[in-house]
Amino acid sequence: MAWTVTLHYVQEHDFVLTSYVDVVLRDSRDAIRWRRDVSAQFRQIGKIPVDVIIDLRGLVVKPSGGRAYGEQRALIIQEFCKQTYRFGGDLPTRTSVYTSAVLHGAQANVYATYQDALRALLQDRARETSADGPRSLIPKPHGG
Repeated sequence: MAWTVTLHYVQEHDFVLTSYVDVVLRDSRDAIRWRRDVSAQFRQIGKIPVDVIIDLRGLVVKPSGGRAYGEQRALIIQEFCKQTYRFGGDLPTRTSVYTSAVLHGAQANVYATYQDALRALLQDRARETSADGPRSLIPKPHGG
């Protein structure tokens, strides 16, 4: 089945926007193929780890593929992502996101719109910067 996975680096805000067209995950083979497609594009972008906003529209996780999706999703987040934010998507797909968050400790930030997801990402960065100073400039103390 033909599907499209697109990762686009948004330089202005230093994050990757992920979008899907006709991606349907029915079983573990689909979930593994999906992870390979996403992983290959992260490697092409080369900024790892990176914050990610995911457009869930165009991604359908069938109940039969939910467990495998959760496992593969957790591997992608662990390898490539700092923080993840999502928007859109149908109810079964959002349910798979929430379920895998519980089972695998992966983030489950799901927002109604792209603007809401971007706002949350920028607010989280602002809180992190105000609490700790800029990420790249102030080293964390070692040993207590």
